[in-house]
Amino acid sequence: MKETLESAVTFLDHEGDCGGCCLCHTQFDVSISSDSDDDGGHSISGTVVWFFPVHLDACLVQMFGIYFASAMESTLLVLMAYDRYIAVCKPLRYASIVTTEFVFKGSLLAAVRSLCIVLPIAILARTLPYNTTTIVYNVYCEHLAVINVACAHNVMSDIYFFVLIVLAGLPDTTLIGLSYYMIIRTALKLKSREAQRKLLSTCSSHAFVIATFYLLGMLSFLLLFVEDKMPAYIRVLFSFLFICLPPTLNPLIYGIKTKEIRRAIIKTFNTFVKYL
Repeated sequence: MKETLESAVTFLDHEGDCGGCCLCHTQFDVSISSDSDDDGGHSISGTVVWFFPVHLDACLVQMFGIYFASAMESTLLVLMAYDRYIAVCKPLRYASIVTTEFVFKGSLLAAVRSLCIVLPIAILARTLPYNTTTIVYNVYCEHLAVINVACAHNVMSDIYFFVLIVLAGLPDTTLIGLSYYMIIRTALKLKSREAQRKLLSTCSSHAFVIATFYLLGMLSFLLLFVEDKMPAYIRVLFSFLFICLPPTLNPLIYGIKTKEIRRAIIKTFNTFVKYL
């Protein structure tokens, strides 16, 4: 038997079984349990540690909100990369290009784009039938974890998540990579080492944020292809880190350059070490 710490989302459909279940009355029970997997994964038993009910629609709203926020962050990182590119490569035109109108239109574009590519995720998951009692092992209503336990599947629901990666992930990373290529090329042309250091320093915070967001996203995505060869809690862990770690680290990454914040962090760290 293999002991794992897993999070379960239990679907309780009050209407019936796979043959004719009605999702509009489905209730979700979210719990964290320590489960043991027997008989090659055909039976699961465990002790529930934490438990609360969640309706199906609430779970789908959560699903939409998480992916919408991720798509928004990805688009905004592209806009920030473009901002850094203009500031470094075309500094004399920065004030005329990056205006209040540009920021407003960019934010509106990010919201509309994210809505258009993420909304089908929740809609496709809502159209699938689910069993009377189903357990999804994750800490939140992840799209693939939810549709994998549905009673039936269709082509669009199975492939749309990967279409989303192609529509959002690849173009965004390509544009960000191109922007930083131009920035680094401009920095290397400078003769002064001090000027190079200051130029790259202005982009370092943004670069760390990009690395944190996309590396965790890439690891979560790649684990989908090998999830059958590793414990279930590994993918759950990376899914949790992807939605929680970037927003936790972003304020620290951007604020570490401020002397007051840096001194407060060092003081807190020294105090913590002193009590160890």
